[in-house]
Amino acid sequence: MKKLTASILALALSIALISCAQAPAVTSETPSEPQETVLTLACIGQYGYEIIDRTVAYFNSLGGDVTVETVRYDDRTMLVTELTSGKMPDLIVGNVSNSFIGYDSKGVFLDLHRYLDAEPDLALLPSAQSALETDGKLYRVAPSFSIATLVGNSDYVGTNEGWTFVEMRQVLADAPPESVLTRGWAKDEAFDLLIGPNLGAFVDWDTGAVSFDSGEFKSMLEFMKTLPDGSMEGLSHNTAGAELVKHAHAGMYSLASVDEQFGGKSVFKGFPNGDGVLGIIYPDYDISITSACKNPDAAWAFIRYALTAKSPADVLPHAGLPIVQSKLQEYLDLEMVHGDEEADKQRDPLTQAQRDEFERFLTFKFRYIGWDDTLLSLVREEALPYFSGSKSVEDACRIIQSRATLYVNEQK
Repeated sequence: MKKLTASILALALSIALISCAQAPAVTSETPSEPQETVLTLACIGQYGYEIIDRTVAYFNSLGGDVTVETVRYDDRTMLVTELTSGKMPDLIVGNVSNSFIGYDSKGVFLDLHRYLDAEPDLALLPSAQSALETDGKLYRVAPSFSIATLVGNSDYVGTNEGWTFVEMRQVLADAPPESVLTRGWAKDEAFDLLIGPNLGAFVDWDTGAVSFDSGEFKSMLEFMKTLPDGSMEGLSHNTAGAELVKHAHAGMYSLASVDEQFGGKSVFKGFPNGDGVLGIIYPDYDISITSACKNPDAAWAFIRYALTAKSPADVLPHAGLPIVQSKLQEYLDLEMVHGDEEADKQRDPLTQAQRDEFERFLTFKFRYIGWDDTLLSLVREEALPYFSGSKSVEDACRIIQSRATLYVNEQK
């Protein structure tokens, strides 16, 4: 009996020991805090980024678990060197004069459709979205933008929308004596607005091929030579002849004003290109997520904030049109109610017909030019001897072709 009792006690002790060994350890540790994500946002230079600077400040002030730190590069070469070496920031900000479109095919950026397609409330203006896309991929978004275009007087330029460079020169040749394409344009403005937006037509950043020795580019330079030297600041706006077109940064009021000046006979012509593009998109800034981003979802959270949190005009008064369709409609509603409060003289609110015409304009095909300032300066430098008469147009095109080929291939 004593032996049976001892055996039972031994078995119970064994079970107790096994249970203790299998029981989870009790600790006094508290659950870990969420880790803060710090994202680096790169941009070039010190100026022209007021809107993104304020957006970053507003975002960081929310006190969430994502913080954005801005890193500025003194020149483009420094950032490009890091991109090509694989040392990339999380986000990159670009603009018209510092564009990174040439890197779209190199796997540097993420396609943002993966995020936008999941958020129908963030639907973008289709024409602006298409202008920002590369082969159907959206590597950058621009929370706000403006559109530059040429608006013509249909008495002189006809009623068809859009034109080629050859058609523009013919319109000018057929115009009444002393007519001007647009009052006040000199070589400086025309170079930026005619040559700059069309640089992409002569450069293939993927292959390194350029075509500045083509007849089309030669024709552009020949037209440029006919314009007054310098900038519009030194020109008189009181020319005797007719003005065929006006340069407009398209907003409801600016387009309505041009139509009034042309006696209700305005027609959208756009910059000459021949491919149906009627306006050039100028983002206040554009932003991309790099393929090396440590936390793409956190980077998208910042971009989403930039798209939706504040209207561009709240961040900075001279900001452009919102790209998110719902915010654009809110913006246009306010413009119709308040009138043009920043005009030299108070204007009445727009009519529904004027708004309808502006919204029709927003359905047109636009282009985001994203030129390379270094390349544009190179072209300008070699075109000047032709404008001054010291070189032929053939020699100028040949030298531009040679230097541009070298530069473009250095960027590959």
